[in-house]
Amino acid sequence: MLESCRRFLGFVFVLASGVAVVFCQAAAAMPLEKAAGAGELQQAQPPDRQATGQQGNRLDSEGRLRQLARFKYGKPPEPTVVLKAGEVPQIDFETSVYDFGRVQAGKLVLYDFWFKNIGTGPLEILRVKPTCVCTQAGTYSRIVPPGKRGKISISVDTSRLTGAVTKKVIVDTNEAGQPARIIEMKGHVWEAIGVTPRKVAFGRVPRETLATLPPSQTLTLVNNLKTPVELSNTRSSNAVFSAALRVIQPGKKFELVVSGGPAAESGMNHAMIEIDTNLTEEPVVRVPVSMYVTSPVDVAPAKLTLRQNRPRDVRRSFFVTNHMPSPITISDLRVSNPMLKVSLQETRPGTSFRLLLQVPASYKVPPGGDKITMKTTNPTMPTLTVPIISRDSGTAKR
Repeated sequence: MLESCRRFLGFVFVLASGVAVVFCQAAAAMPLEKAAGAGELQQAQPPDRQATGQQGNRLDSEGRLRQLARFKYGKPPEPTVVLKAGEVPQIDFETSVYDFGRVQAGKLVLYDFWFKNIGTGPLEILRVKPTCVCTQAGTYSRIVPPGKRGKISISVDTSRLTGAVTKKVIVDTNEAGQPARIIEMKGHVWEAIGVTPRKVAFGRVPRETLATLPPSQTLTLVNNLKTPVELSNTRSSNAVFSAALRVIQPGKKFELVVSGGPAAESGMNHAMIEIDTNLTEEPVVRVPVSMYVTSPVDVAPAKLTLRQNRPRDVRRSFFVTNHMPSPITISDLRVSNPMLKVSLQETRPGTSFRLLLQVPASYKVPPGGDKITMKTTNPTMPTLTVPIISRDSGTAKR
């Protein structure tokens, strides 16, 4: 009974971890180090606490990382080496942590992790998996006989990094009963011109406030070199956003004010603010900007894409949100195909609603698609429409 409970809890943990991975990727492909916890992974518990009976009830940071990696990447490949009786491979890294010290942003950090097979059977490296897109695995020794050495080449691209950095790499081997090994690169990345904060994210902005109260944020730019800097030609890749530069301390410190404008489209808006400098170390300063503009009333998801061949009936939920202070009502809810059934639930009076669409397995999306329509009492958005399209046709690509 106790063993069953442990297995169940382990399964629940993997599911929870998987949800964290999926959530992080929907934004911008977050590294597994971030998904395992806030910021970089915390260090493992000290030996005295590891010796307590609580060790079996919690995973250390590397254990969480292994769980997340297994969920995201699946099981490693099966070994190609067939071990004979009494053959036991064992990997021993000369160092599992490389501290590259202090480097300037934009540099590519390279390092070879050397190891030795101190076991009695052939050691096979099954998979080398970095946990961040900025970290790449190069060539590595695949099969290492007993007593021989091998290496794993790792590189870290620091062009989008700043401050203290720790990047971990998971190494799967054919060691029987051993968890995946973890090697890491760490150090401090500095910029010729430091920007704080490093990016501008205005978040969700109601459309009706863009003209009267446009969002704005002030950033600080500091020259970290002895050579005075000259900044010029401040520009935005998207006319929705504007940027103005102000000198605080000539050659040393500046302020950048970034604002969003009323021309923004509903949904996500992106831009890159660029500023030219006279420094060879960093000729252009770049600041990413994002803003999500909400309509007075919106539906999420905004459309439904279905496969034509589905093995079973499916149900899909849609969420209608009123972003205005005045409550609304929804009426005349319809779906264009009688095979589809839709119902409405008001989850927060006048503010939030949930639509539930039932789709039978026999339903096929017609060439022109179908749609869900409804009426609202908001005068600027009297009708809401949710298109239903086929994933198997060109309609889904538009």
